[in-house]
Amino acid sequence: GQANLSWVPPGRYDIHEILDYYSSQIENLGIELHLGVEADLESINKYQPDAVIFATGVKYNIPDIPGIDGSLGSEIYLAEKILEGEYPIGKNVVVVGGSATGMETAIWAAEQGAISSEIAKFIAFYELLPKEELFKRWLRGNRKVTIIDMLPKLGMSIGRTTRGFLIGQIKKLGIISILNVQIKKFEGKTLIYEHGNETKTLENIDTFIIAAGVTPNDELFNKVKQTNPPYKIFKIGDCKKPRTMMEAIHEGFRTAYNLDK
Repeated sequence: GQANLSWVPPGRYDIHEILDYYSSQIENLGIELHLGVEADLESINKYQPDAVIFATGVKYNIPDIPGIDGSLGSEIYLAEKILEGEYPIGKNVVVVGGSATGMETAIWAAEQGAISSEIAKFIAFYELLPKEELFKRWLRGNRKVTIIDMLPKLGMSIGRTTRGFLIGQIKKLGIISILNVQIKKFEGKTLIYEHGNETKTLENIDTFIIAAGVTPNDELFNKVKQTNPPYKIFKIGDCKKPRTMMEAIHEGFRTAYNLDK
């Protein structure tokens, strides 16, 4: 699920401990797993279940913009695919979307290629670079990153503390923000957008990353519900409404705890 990606952005590796914990619990409790299999109505009914809990997560929004499917020659990927490491990113990157996912993806992209702490220590010890240049290369990679969004502010849907922290990182990393715009077209290495009454472009873009929000992936739940099944059905987590990891975990626990009540 989303937890497999949430630890990838900088400063969030500790979240991986949650995955390690639940993996060990699943093994200790002997829970049967079927991975790489698509669930459908038929496969669910084969189990003759007493209850089915849907935790099918989210679908990623893809705005209806000409060329966003790559048909006009642009290199365009969803943020989840980039964070999974499925595709490399170029030297000039544009992130479409200024939500938490877009901000964190931009920060991650800006830090790719930065000098590691061990190498920075070696360079500092032998004074191979001026201090300012060393700090710059340790802080970020050699990559231009731009966030573009139709909203007037970054991170409008996230908490004040988290938003302030992310904006601070964005400023320190030199990430450019272009806000309150309407994107008109992706064509090759060019993005065409409107800002106010002006038509403008971003040129020579190597990689476009789409982080335009999510919606509940509840299609399977709705299909099953329409059949009036003889078993109980529940939907939890992002499948019900996009929310925080803590809220999803709490809802999963509460649903399972009350199954027999």
